[in-house]
Amino acid sequence: MVAKRGSAKGRDLIKTLAWLILMMVVLGAVAGVVVYFRLASNLPSIEILDNFRPNLASLVYDDKGKKVHEFYIERRIWTPIERIPKLMQQAIVAVEDARFYSHGGVDWFGILRAAWANLRKRRIEQGASTITQQLARRLFLTPEKTYKRKIREIILACQIEKKLASKQKILEYYLNEIYFGSGAYGVAAASQVYFGKPLQELSIPQFALLAGLPRAPSRYSPLRNPLLAKRRRNFALRRMADLGVISQRQCRDAIASPLNTVEPERSTKKSCGAWFFEDIRRRCLKIFKAPSDESGTESQEEAQTRLFGASPADMVYRDGLNIYSTIDMRLQAAAERAVDKGLREVDKREGFRGPIEDGKLDDKLDRQHIRPGLITLAKVTGMTPDAITVTFGTGIEGIIDKRHFKWALNKKHQLHLATGSVIEVKVQDSFRADDEGPVPLSLEQEPQVEGALVAIDLHTGYVRAMVGGRSFKKSEFNRAIQARRQPGSAFKPVIYTAAIDSGMIPTDIILDVPIYMDEVNKVWKPDNYGERVFGPVTLQTALEKSKNLATINLIKRLSPKLAVHYARLLGIRSHLEPVPSLALGSMGVSLLELTSLYGVIATEGKQFKPIFIKEITDRSGHTLYTQEPEMEQVLSPQTAYVMIHMLKGVIQRGTGIRAKGLGHNLAGKTGTTNDFADAWFIGFSPNLVVGTWVGFDEIRPIGKGETGARAALPIWIAFMKDALKDEPEDDFPVPEGIVFRTVDSKTGQLATDKTADAIVEAFIRGAEPLEHTASTSQRARHFSEIDAGF
Repeated sequence: MVAKRGSAKGRDLIKTLAWLILMMVVLGAVAGVVVYFRLASNLPSIEILDNFRPNLASLVYDDKGKKVHEFYIERRIWTPIERIPKLMQQAIVAVEDARFYSHGGVDWFGILRAAWANLRKRRIEQGASTITQQLARRLFLTPEKTYKRKIREIILACQIEKKLASKQKILEYYLNEIYFGSGAYGVAAASQVYFGKPLQELSIPQFALLAGLPRAPSRYSPLRNPLLAKRRRNFALRRMADLGVISQRQCRDAIASPLNTVEPERSTKKSCGAWFFEDIRRRCLKIFKAPSDESGTESQEEAQTRLFGASPADMVYRDGLNIYSTIDMRLQAAAERAVDKGLREVDKREGFRGPIEDGKLDDKLDRQHIRPGLITLAKVTGMTPDAITVTFGTGIEGIIDKRHFKWALNKKHQLHLATGSVIEVKVQDSFRADDEGPVPLSLEQEPQVEGALVAIDLHTGYVRAMVGGRSFKKSEFNRAIQARRQPGSAFKPVIYTAAIDSGMIPTDIILDVPIYMDEVNKVWKPDNYGERVFGPVTLQTALEKSKNLATINLIKRLSPKLAVHYARLLGIRSHLEPVPSLALGSMGVSLLELTSLYGVIATEGKQFKPIFIKEITDRSGHTLYTQEPEMEQVLSPQTAYVMIHMLKGVIQRGTGIRAKGLGHNLAGKTGTTNDFADAWFIGFSPNLVVGTWVGFDEIRPIGKGETGARAALPIWIAFMKDALKDEPEDDFPVPEGIVFRTVDSKTGQLATDKTADAIVEAFIRGAEPLEHTASTSQRARHFSEIDAGF
């Protein structure tokens, strides 16, 4: 009886427990359903996958179609799965989600394992997220580590699996979306960042390195933590071998290999073409900005959406545009070298400013990365009258002989340096990597003076190179475009063009004599450089020798208003006043404006618009913007050619004679402003027009005697030496209606056998001189006209 009673109680207890368990299960299920619907009700919609548009970098291409720059918020190069190497796919699956092809978006076994580990640690340490879950988190959620986010991630992963219904599509999205560190999103961008080459060219250990990065991109970065990166890579290799992706032998060979990553890419602020690419960025933002609706029927935002569907910034940084620019990277590199070299030469002439305070040496620079032309900091270890010894980088020894620090000696032939001083040095061109002993160096100092250069193709108007200053990192201000500076004598071709087009000829005589005049309520007394006067001179000589007084007399004869008219005709858009001082370039213009003006002369009178961007297409290749070369005849070919010939004389016999050694048919003009505040040289070959400027941002002297010929022309010559390399020595085409005569450079009359200073001059047919000896009456006529102010 007792046994039966006990047995009944036991059965009741079991029933009670069963009911409790059932109730718990039911309640748990109900709670799960409630939680599911609560979390699922405000989940992001995965319908965006139907028209998924990932953020893509906009790519900039050079004139040869090679990618040279990117604009992006997320650096990503979208690559279809069929173009991603199979080994890369297998590597990422082996490391991140070995059961990827067998689960439905969630690896329940992995979740249980992670949950147990987290309970033991009493914190969330493991996530067990599948590739699909990681994709869900990347596309729709935040990276916060909470159970709520985890549940939402699981729900979204299941939805994604159903929506895409293709493991390969999911893997394509994953491999293009996930962050791989160092600014790279997706494997294609990561391949470029870490190895400097496309995915298709990677090796087994390189695939493994990339596969190991998504777990912790910063921690395992080969650029920041190479030892940890190698361990992680080797882990990935072993996983690939365990799963049969690679053989054990391949695994061992790969583990034994170095990382073989490339040096970190230099930032835009240091890279070649920085000012050019920044200008392209600004132009793109302007191109994709909807014009204002003056009628008021449509807001700016509505117009932007209607025309482009996105803001200008989103178009440039997120829409994956293809921007085909006009830059020639060979010429751009030559331009930057020329400007740097030229500014350093100008700066050195002003003396040594002493050692660098708080200078920090590059302790990662080793001997194998030393190359001729490299500029770095070094510490002085010893000094003699004939040499300075230094250390730099990883304890590398260097030596500077007296020839390469002589410029820094003061008037007493002393150099203010001491042992321990930090100085800037440059590796000499004579250095060879396999040489033993100290590295040959020269003493340098960072220039304070600024400079700019712009080069334009005369056949198309394509801007081929542009430098906006000495350091984009320190100043993004583009002095080639944004600065307005007085051009000095570089403006004189405008006056002489007006004279030739008005019927004068290069051999006409004008007076180079002192002159006084009222200008803006004050007496203006201009002078020639060197304060010398030359009396009667030809137009040719006045331009070649850059005679200020003669040019002022010429503008008086023509009228300042006519000079302004011709400046506008030749493309100057900056503000100009019709005053006599305009003859000496007293009004500010940009380097791009003035260089384009010379381009009109060089192209037989055709005005062109400088072009930086040829075409822009969207990510699918549809053209959004295009700009074709446009040429407008604004000057007769005959007038333009006479000016070309006159400007050739500047280089053959005048202030630009330093450029004569280049050996090509060249023309140009120097320019210098008061107190040597601005130095210019603008010149051209039959194919290229190039402008250079040197000066400080604040208007102050560059240095005593720093004329255009001394400060700016050497930059032009250094650039043209590279630009003209392997180019034929073509001459400028001669249009119909031009005749040549040999004349006396002093009198302007036809030369005789006894003429000492004979030159060949170009004339428009019918205007050439006819007399062999100077005609007193003719010259007197010119003088009277000038004196009368005509």
